[in-house]
Amino acid sequence: MISNINSKIFSIGTSNPKFKINLEDLLNEKEVKEKLNQLLPKVAFRPYFLTKKFLKKLMGIDSLYLHFDLLEQMRESAKQQIHIFENVGNAALEISYSSAKVAINNWGGNPKNLTHFIYVSSSDFEDFSIDLIPMLGLRDDIERFPIFYQTCHSGLSGLRLADQLARINPKNRVLLVSTDMTNKNFHNFNTLIPFGLKMAFGDGSASLVIGTRESDIECKPLFEVLSVSTKMVPDTSKAIEMTYTDNNFNLLHDRSLPFHVSSNVPGFGRQIIEKPNIPLDLSLSNYQLIFHSGKKKIVEANEKATKSKLKATKKILKKYGNMTGPTVYFVLNESRNLKWKNEYGIMMSFGFGLILEGVLIKNLILKINKMD
Repeated sequence: MISNINSKIFSIGTSNPKFKINLEDLLNEKEVKEKLNQLLPKVAFRPYFLTKKFLKKLMGIDSLYLHFDLLEQMRESAKQQIHIFENVGNAALEISYSSAKVAINNWGGNPKNLTHFIYVSSSDFEDFSIDLIPMLGLRDDIERFPIFYQTCHSGLSGLRLADQLARINPKNRVLLVSTDMTNKNFHNFNTLIPFGLKMAFGDGSASLVIGTRESDIECKPLFEVLSVSTKMVPDTSKAIEMTYTDNNFNLLHDRSLPFHVSSNVPGFGRQIIEKPNIPLDLSLSNYQLIFHSGKKKIVEANEKATKSKLKATKKILKKYGNMTGPTVYFVLNESRNLKWKNEYGIMMSFGFGLILEGVLIKNLILKINKMD
């Protein structure tokens, strides 16, 4: 039976692969220039410097973290249509372990006291929770809940499940790991837009420890989860489409996606706020907004719809690109460095369906600082 006690986020850990790609430097590389010059006739014969400017404006990204040397793989991709990265599994496991280890260490409890393990990924076909259990020193009877084959809303789908599991028993402690390696292979693209979109995605992992009542050996929780919500937007199945091949998945974004997302954000935001039956302001501009980025045009549309500056979202997009599922937790972690308007925040992400996921949270560290 699920109790009325709200769950809490005790800790957050994030991790990225070792290869950092600076987009400015990348677009100046010989191999990239050659790739783009091959595509120029299909974009009205634009000079290279205009194409470079177009890509940077399209993406709004300065850097990416990937699990491979991009330039080396571009050289290889010139020789064949698709190059499969055999080390992607090891890289996914490595950053999953790293983010989970940080979250567990920051939580401060005994790993053997973790009762449930949710592993979320849209890009991998392997359940790495099986490998992570012995690596992290978890109990062998921990209850596992793998979640696969979703897109950018998958991270908050995992939190929605974690919230329910934590509230079943005050002793429950849930480890949530969200990992996506969206650049699993490199295509020898024949058009510019897919090339630019592929460059907009980075690899990353985020982990959380969730529970209800804290014990003396645990850290003070960071956030209280006041409500979790989900919504399917009718007649938007073509706005985001995901297709799978033997070794990767491909995302297709319709031009209407920014409109469909931003036009549903205000109403869904009110649904999130009203759910816990707490008398709160219904204006989204009065909350700390912790939104998944998607692409630059979606961020801009959401800023207009909410009348807010999504500072943390834009900073994460600029530094890491779109990491799909884990992105919203990178934004949450970054928001801890910002001055909140009050102690309440709204997390929101979206993915194919079109599905919206949302969480109303209370900043407990902010409250502790006020008391001190």
